[in-house]
Amino acid sequence: LHRHYQASIFRERLLSAIKRFTSALSFARAIADITKDSWPRIGTALSFRTGRSNLFFTPEVRRKRKVKLVDITWLKAHEEVVSQDRVSSLKDVITKWGVYKLPLLVDAKSGAILDGHHRYAVGREMGLSKLPVILVDYLEDDSIEVDVWPNCGIDCLTKEQVIEMSLSDGVFPPKTSKHNFVSTLSPIRVPLRKLQ
Repeated sequence: LHRHYQASIFRERLLSAIKRFTSALSFARAIADITKDSWPRIGTALSFRTGRSNLFFTPEVRRKRKVKLVDITWLKAHEEVVSQDRVSSLKDVITKWGVYKLPLLVDAKSGAILDGHHRYAVGREMGLSKLPVILVDYLEDDSIEVDVWPNCGIDCLTKEQVIEMSLSDGVFPPKTSKHNFVSTLSPIRVPLRKLQ
């Protein structure tokens, strides 16, 4: 009964935090504050990356999806990177670490990159032959939703259009597609030597 009560309070606080905070950084700070004691007992995890959707996942989902190393030439971008400066900064950090710390999210059938265009650009610049990815059935997976960023110039976007663009010779402008999904994009440590 006590655990049920704690879980109920946690859920209320979590919902309240989601409503109060719209920026990703503020949201992450709020989560960290309200979950110091209850988080481990509830057995739920939160993965956070600044500037992207907040990604929630459970241990059951984490076991279902494995990180695989795939040929970089098979991967297909559907969107431009935000800036070359951002790619260069990420490249410097990855070189310093000597590892890739986050996999790309990729459609298993087409090779379309759903999340990780900057990491893909870094891999190409570094001359890597493989990249760490999580493969998903994009069109059939209901936990992955696509929307558009505000003021991107497009009113709506479908999964089919994302795949179609990735298979074409063109790409959408940066910050066009916005994917919200339940995911296993938790930190990894794949050494660069394994990606040569």
